[in-house]
Amino acid sequence: MLDNQRPCPNSFDKDDWQEAQYGLLFRLDEFLTANDIEYAIDYGSLIGAIRHRGAIPWDNDIDITLHLDAYDKLVALAQAGKLPEGLKLISPETSETYQASFGRIIDTRTSAALSKLGWTDDDIGVFVDVYKLIPMPDDPEKRLGAINDFLAYDEAICELDRRCGNRSDLYEERYRKIRRRQRFLGRKSALKWARERYESSMDRDGEWFLISSGGAYDGLPLRKREWVESTVRVPVRGKMIPVFKGYHEILRLDYGDNWRCKPSKNPKFVPFAANLNVPGSFFLGESRRLYDNKKVIKQLKALKRLKNADTPRRHRSIPDAFELKGLSFLMRSRALIAEAGWDASSLATQLAEGRDFELAGEVANAFRYFYTKQCDSDTAYWRVAIPIADDELIASLFALLLSRKDYWTAGKIVAITDSFSKRARELDDNPLYAKARETCREISDMHLEMDKGDAAAARRHFDRLVELCPCAYEARIGRIWLAANEEGAPQLESFAEDLAHCEDNGEYLAYYADLLDKLGKTEEAHKVRIAALERTDNQMVLLHIEDRLGDRDGD
Repeated sequence: MLDNQRPCPNSFDKDDWQEAQYGLLFRLDEFLTANDIEYAIDYGSLIGAIRHRGAIPWDNDIDITLHLDAYDKLVALAQAGKLPEGLKLISPETSETYQASFGRIIDTRTSAALSKLGWTDDDIGVFVDVYKLIPMPDDPEKRLGAINDFLAYDEAICELDRRCGNRSDLYEERYRKIRRRQRFLGRKSALKWARERYESSMDRDGEWFLISSGGAYDGLPLRKREWVESTVRVPVRGKMIPVFKGYHEILRLDYGDNWRCKPSKNPKFVPFAANLNVPGSFFLGESRRLYDNKKVIKQLKALKRLKNADTPRRHRSIPDAFELKGLSFLMRSRALIAEAGWDASSLATQLAEGRDFELAGEVANAFRYFYTKQCDSDTAYWRVAIPIADDELIASLFALLLSRKDYWTAGKIVAITDSFSKRARELDDNPLYAKARETCREISDMHLEMDKGDAAAARRHFDRLVELCPCAYEARIGRIWLAANEEGAPQLESFAEDLAHCEDNGEYLAYYADLLDKLGKTEEAHKVRIAALERTDNQMVLLHIEDRLGDRDGD
């Protein structure tokens, strides 16, 4: 085992790499805590902490976020040479040649060939990315201006080809001004001017924060003050590490409701990076290798530059290809509906009433080919508008809500649909679509409060869900969770119908086991939990089951 003082060994094993990363994090945590600098792990590291109590299996870096005052204090300590031995902070404040708007703490005793080497001068070791929270104005128009001021600075500081595409005219105006100053006055002067501009637009009392990694994501999503104003500590690889108190809301906002689920088992899925650090098509399964050979590192840098230069050309051809694939999947779904003799309009009305489970399952199955592609992250990123009719959209949404345990699929479809402003306006006056949209939101809010353990708040969202769509699949999950977590002792017989529908759902069984425990049926609860382990991909539910099984073994 590595201790907190050892650098990463000369190893080709990803476990050694991640152990070195977390050794660095634990060492940094001790330093920051001793110096009264509050921080929180974020992004993929936050998912790892909450969903795995460690690292995402393929993650290759660690992300932390600080408020401005804490960030400035860290920079001052670094500039005074007071960081722990072997650690170095590189950031816009400490290096004129650094090419990112956030900082990075590197263990200079190690080396690793990741794709962002060009950002870090000659320092290429195991690292922690250090982001800062930038407070935004409350006024929407001023906030939009402040976001674009930062985006322009973020783009200008990096001389590599960037990852961002859909930028506004306001951004283009800001960015051109910086480049013009750079041509006449030089890089240092232009970046100083751009930084002063975005910093002058900040509002330290504002309700919203932009994160200094936001340049990669068009500045979004923003964080609410109430989510990030304090931290709590959670177990990570046997240590207690801080996360923002509003981490439930942050995870949902950043990753959607299916952040709770275990990674795909599809062998074609190559999780080459949590945040695009590694050129995956080159490394594939060896993306976490460490290299000490400077010649190899130089070659990898050159390869990355070539890949960056080729990216815009490849991306221009992708949307059309996605649209053709999406249309072919939609045609297949329509053919299945036609063969069954269904009419989309009557289907939408019938399913919105929420009674015909068998029909809902068949309709959901008919559309699963289309939604497999529509929910693809690349398709969503390119905002490809597949021309599904309103009645087809509504029928398929309620079919999913009534028959599927992956409720986030319907939520994704609503989010993708709403991202097209023209389509969203066309559907605004459709009461059935509004009902589907609100149903998705209430399910999401109910699960968020269930994760927090707030029975009163979960009850409010459950009651509204039942008003909207009483037979929604997730209403059964909410009902059993509330029975296990609210006061009172309900009769098991009242859950017989729900149990029959959900006997293959590990999440339902886990909460049913909690109810059995509450009623004193501990042996039966144990058997149900064992069965539930094999019937869910929800990692949060698996952790809950394992904790309860551990409690039993401890007793």
